[in-house]
Amino acid sequence: MNENGQTERINAAIMNIRMELSRYNRNGERKIQLLDRLLRICAPVIVRFGGRLTRVAEEGTAAVFEKSAEDALLCAFDVFLRAADAFDDEDREGLTVGIHSGTVFLTSVRYLDFSAPLAVSEGLSTARLLSETAAKYNARILATGTALGSVRSFENRFSTRKLGMLYRASREELIYDVFDSDPTDSKYSKRRSRIAFETGVDLFLQGKYAQARSYFIELLKLDRNDVTAKRYVFMCDRAVSSDTQPKEAKYLEIW
Repeated sequence: MNENGQTERINAAIMNIRMELSRYNRNGERKIQLLDRLLRICAPVIVRFGGRLTRVAEEGTAAVFEKSAEDALLCAFDVFLRAADAFDDEDREGLTVGIHSGTVFLTSVRYLDFSAPLAVSEGLSTARLLSETAAKYNARILATGTALGSVRSFENRFSTRKLGMLYRASREELIYDVFDSDPTDSKYSKRRSRIAFETGVDLFLQGKYAQARSYFIELLKLDRNDVTAKRYVFMCDRAVSSDTQPKEAKYLEIW
């Protein structure tokens, strides 16, 4: 980001770190305290992994990593590690991360004594929406296939499972649950069921709904709390009972 206000265009991994603060809606001071604490944890880690802060706000702390999406992943893992000692259980459970990648325009804006960084990118809003959606799928980190596709052998080096497809801005994106930072029980359950889960997802995306449903039903026998498997059973039932399927039926999320 240039000090003279000129715009810089980069291709980067984009990360949004979000804390669920709705239980403090009547306590703005407490929200500020938690956001300040989160920034004190995140900022040095972001810098250490080569990232640059682009926003600090209630909807999340955003950063870009020009070198590699792997830096964004490693940064997220470290943030969760540090959060374990910095927040109570409920606040820590409300911490989620979204990671995407794409073109980002960076500059700074000034007026009198006011100065602030400014970043513009479709990917910034995608990363924010991923962080807002993660808890819905019992995930701490959601990342797009576009971001993870630039990470060498990510499926072998990190704990991931393919969740399904989202649709945004006329584009399809695979989304992944990166569960290295999950609690031990959740990590074990997802790791054990990964192959069967992803087989079910692939069958669903191929339109083989009855076969896909059978996989998710079996998974729920092993882990009845797998909310994403439950969602797929519902989606399969809806698809099987309908004579015609709208294009949107295959997407987990449409933004």
